[in-house]
Amino acid sequence: MPGRRTVGRWDRSGPRMRVVRVIAIVATVVAIATTAAIGAPAVAAPPHAVEVASDVSLEYRGEPVRLVRTADFGIPHVYADDLGALFYGSGYATAQDRLWQAEVFRRSGAGTLAEVLGPGALPADRAVRRDDYTDTEYAAMWEALPADVRTMISSYADGINAYIVEARAEPFAKMPLEFFSFGFPQRPDFPAEWTVQDVLRSIVFFVRRFGETGGADIVNADLLQSFGPDVFADLRWRDDPDAYATNPAAGSARPGRAPGFSAAWNGPDITSVADRIQAQNDRFTETLIELGIPHKGGSNAWAVNPWKADGHATRLLGGPQMGYTIPQITHEIGLHGAGFDVHGMTFAGASPFPLIGRGRDFSWTSTTGVGDTMDHVIELLAPCQGPPSSGDPGDVAQPLSYLHDGQCLQTDVRTEVIDVAGRPPVELHVHRTVHGPVIALDPGSNIAVAVERVHWMRELDAITAFAGFNRARNWRQFETAARDIWTNHNFVYNDARGTIGYTMVGRLPVRAEGVDSRLPRLGDGSQEWQGFTEIVPLTSGTNPVQGYFVNWNNKPVPDWDNGDAGVAFGPTHRVGVLADALAADDAVSWDDMDRINQIGGHTWIAAHFFRPMLLRAGDVTGSPSHAVVEALALVASWDGRRTDAAPDDGFYDDPGLTIFRAWHDAMLDELFGHVDYTTLGDPPPPEGSADVLWRLFVADDDHPGDPALPINADWLEGRDVDRVAIDVLQRVVDERLADGPLDTWLTPEFVQNYSALGALPLVSHPFLNRGTYNQIVEFTRSASRSVNVNPPGQSGLVTNPASPTPADHTRDQLNLYASWRYKPQHLDPLRPVGGQR
Repeated sequence: MPGRRTVGRWDRSGPRMRVVRVIAIVATVVAIATTAAIGAPAVAAPPHAVEVASDVSLEYRGEPVRLVRTADFGIPHVYADDLGALFYGSGYATAQDRLWQAEVFRRSGAGTLAEVLGPGALPADRAVRRDDYTDTEYAAMWEALPADVRTMISSYADGINAYIVEARAEPFAKMPLEFFSFGFPQRPDFPAEWTVQDVLRSIVFFVRRFGETGGADIVNADLLQSFGPDVFADLRWRDDPDAYATNPAAGSARPGRAPGFSAAWNGPDITSVADRIQAQNDRFTETLIELGIPHKGGSNAWAVNPWKADGHATRLLGGPQMGYTIPQITHEIGLHGAGFDVHGMTFAGASPFPLIGRGRDFSWTSTTGVGDTMDHVIELLAPCQGPPSSGDPGDVAQPLSYLHDGQCLQTDVRTEVIDVAGRPPVELHVHRTVHGPVIALDPGSNIAVAVERVHWMRELDAITAFAGFNRARNWRQFETAARDIWTNHNFVYNDARGTIGYTMVGRLPVRAEGVDSRLPRLGDGSQEWQGFTEIVPLTSGTNPVQGYFVNWNNKPVPDWDNGDAGVAFGPTHRVGVLADALAADDAVSWDDMDRINQIGGHTWIAAHFFRPMLLRAGDVTGSPSHAVVEALALVASWDGRRTDAAPDDGFYDDPGLTIFRAWHDAMLDELFGHVDYTTLGDPPPPEGSADVLWRLFVADDDHPGDPALPINADWLEGRDVDRVAIDVLQRVVDERLADGPLDTWLTPEFVQNYSALGALPLVSHPFLNRGTYNQIVEFTRSASRSVNVNPPGQSGLVTNPASPTPADHTRDQLNLYASWRYKPQHLDPLRPVGGQR
């Protein structure tokens, strides 16, 4: 469509394109031009049993399993009284829908993508192998899991394998097309049957993707060394009281902050190694994006308690934001029996039960929490050895000698062999110090950089916690289960007892005196962690006085230490859009839950905070030009959202959006564009700059309030912020008027492309800033209702009439999602769900 701007990437030279070329499927874009009307009602679940499309009987070790699929969207529900049988059915149903996706996830976690996708996947494989555990370590982690969780995982793998056996016997009916393109049936071992360790590696991969936070310390040290303490203080603050906290009633909490810290880096020069680490992190992320593999995201969630709702109900909305692929990362399933009665979304091959979902009288959702669970540790090679021969530890076969506690220790080294399609295998030498894997070397400074993780060999504890969530019966049980998790996640909960709850989970390190968590640590033994702080007691709460909990990856509680991710929690954080909408609504109805979701999905976040600032600047500067007056009027008449009443033209409706965007970008460039931050991995303007601009405005006498944090650097070079704002706007409109009138200046509509994770045709729709998956759940004491949407669809299979989830379930939820509609979330298709538990 003319004028449309792509959100997402499609590089035909990248490794994921290889899948489509080999299969020889034409990738077509199904463009959905839908106009979303703010406030459209969600669809309620019907109060009657649901039509089923199939009802199959299976058996696992003599125990019966029943697998039912709904007729409307092909969602599987598994019924069994035996725990092993229940999860055998879960694995079998997952393989029916997403066997190729599970294979990609398995290889992502094992670092074996290049074996089928070629050398383009090597950056991902190298990073995963470097940071992964050995087989012996996985065996120890497995034995540490509770017996019932081991039963769930092992029977889940057995269920996947049962389908693989069937697919090998009937390949043209049951084997996904992608396997043919990579050697099946010439390779009888492809796909290989699943082992328990395959599931464990997949779990570790996703726990780290969505719960591992921190690790920006070495980039921060580069910032401090390059630009000085004033710039550092403004862009990497410790704690800003102006930042919104999800649980404002929680007490003071500064986990991770050591006494006597100071923003000073007294170690060796790390500029070169910081650049190297940033580059390899970028390559890893770019490879995952090219492969269509979810890599990171941000999510939103909120719950309202009965007095804030329009009646006697608790309501919850979950919106995990994990990118867009076809098939989607999220796979739906229902489990019934053996202590489970739940329905929700999970990851194929990585979790046998819902990670977000609902039970008969409770529901929950999750967002990534932002703590500081990993540090870069600077290992001093001198005086133990001379400079290394390479900056890449993967190229160094011999152990490295480093200083720790006054002794010269040697790294543990193992050699990994990575098979590469069409090329010889690649050897990778993996080094570990007492702190963790070595990720970079710097011959110039004679140092190595290791990564220490709070959650080292504790990632699998998360699967125990999620098993507990699925079987919880109240908030206390849910919160108790959450304490098992060592990585950082936020959880929002509601139930039929009138309770809403929130907690951020994980552990944070207790740092040595004088250590600033924003910066890396020396590995010589002088700055070791002193233990761990459990987060749950600091963040948990129920039924807050404001009547709601809301989170969009923001600060969990007041007085929270930001660690090395200080930019995460500032006054212009996106959560303010949702928080303000909830605060303004005296009675949050069922329909309001989606209406608020649409507000978040369409609002231009920067405008929520800076549009009033720009308009105020126009009021106080006096006698702006006619063109500026016109521009300000157009910005004032705009509602701050991206709307498109005529989607066929490919442009958003309001010139106020375009003018504001151009001004905002130019304003940030005015303040920060003259400084080259690209070496820090921040494309200009740097992260944190919007909050600096907000503080500059609020500190001005012509704007109400005072910022909690001071401005240290002279960003305006002595100028008045309002005058600068209007001068910048004048330049913006002058440039535009050379091309045409202001009222015809429109922004191209953003398009969300779905990355290909296989051979399914590509799809797209207008960009929406919302969850990859959405669910809305309501409970009263006597009834419940819930809806969800999981685009593009349940199935990951290319057209196959014999499939249990045929091709019409590959994208039959796409139009629903693009037009802000939902499907009924059937807790149990064999029982009524509207007025019963």
